[in-house]
Amino acid sequence: MIKTKMMKAAEKRLGRNLEDIVPETYDKLGSLEAAGKALNINPNTLYYWLLRLGYSRKITIVKGE
Repeated sequence: MIKTKMMKAAEKRLGRNLEDIVPETYDKLGSLEAAGKALNINPNTLYYWLLRLGYSRKITIVKGE
């Protein structure tokens, strides 16, 4: 995958590859807003990066009582 200047800058700032840190943070925090805030990345940008990285969201359905 060809990374944009913004992606390369984020990797340099975070000190890790986006392929590792973006899905890991999203899975850990559970929402684009929380992951974006933790990584200091706009949630819309984070969603686009997840798509570019080939990550698909996991949806859990919980039955209410």
